[in-house]
Amino acid sequence: QIVRSGDEVVTIIAKTSGFRAFAAVVALGAFVSAGSASATTLIDFTDRNQWDGQGAGATYSFDYGWFTAAISTNPPQSLNFSQNFDGPESSSYCQASSGPLACQSDGLGVINDEISEGQSVTVTFSRALRVTGLHFFDLFRSASNPEINFERAVVHLNGDPNHEYTFDAVEVLGAASPNPEDENTLGGHLFASVNWGGVTSMTFFPREGFNDDSGVPDFALAGLQVVPIPLPAAGWVLLTALGGLVLASRRRNKVDA
Repeated sequence: QIVRSGDEVVTIIAKTSGFRAFAAVVALGAFVSAGSASATTLIDFTDRNQWDGQGAGATYSFDYGWFTAAISTNPPQSLNFSQNFDGPESSSYCQASSGPLACQSDGLGVINDEISEGQSVTVTFSRALRVTGLHFFDLFRSASNPEINFERAVVHLNGDPNHEYTFDAVEVLGAASPNPEDENTLGGHLFASVNWGGVTSMTFFPREGFNDDSGVPDFALAGLQVVPIPLPAAGWVLLTALGGLVLASRRRNKVDA
C-alpha cells in the first residue's frame, strides 16, 4: 500500500516480509525519487494548443497531469496570447530548429502582447515544485547605448519581495537575424537557468526605469521549465526505519515460533 502526502510518496507498508520487503521499500523509493528528479515539464506559453486567446476568453489554467498552472493578471482578466511570434522560426529556441518552444505566439502578455510597466502576471502552481529555467521574449537592449539602456524582467517567488530575482536583456533591438533572408530582430529571447525549490507561485513584472529606448519597459513571458521536488531526506530516513521494522518483526516472529 502506498500512502501519499501531496503527491510525494511518504510511507510504504510492505505486505511481504524480511529482506525482500526491505529491498522493495528502498528500490521503490529510489525509483520514485529518480523519476521525480528527471521528469521535466515545459510550460510553453507560445504553444496555442495549451495557451490561447485574450481577455476573458483566454486560457487561464492548464493541467499538466502532475500539477496545474493557473494565471492571474494585474489588471485582472487581461491575458493576451493573440500576438503571433515575430522572431525568426530559424532561431535555436524554436521547435522548427529543434528548440523547446512552439513559437506560435509571442508568449504571455497583458492587454497587448507584453507585460508592460505597471502590469504584472502571477503564475500559481497546484503543488510546490522546482523551477529550473525561464524563457523571455521581447527583452531588448538599446541599439544606441546597449550597455546602459536595457529592459529588465523581475520575478518574486511565492509572493515574497525578499525573494526577488532580476533578468537583464541580452539582445539588441533591431539586430540582424542570423537568417539573411529574415529582417526581423532576434525576438529578444533570453533563457535563464535557475534552481529554485519549493515554488508555489511566481509574479513577473518589468523594472521601472530600465528601458531599451523604444516605448515603455516591457517583455513577454515565453516559458517556464519545472520539475517535481524529489523525495526529501526525511523520507529516506522513514523508508529505512520502515525496512528496519520489517526485519525486526520477522526476527520476532521466528522467536515466537
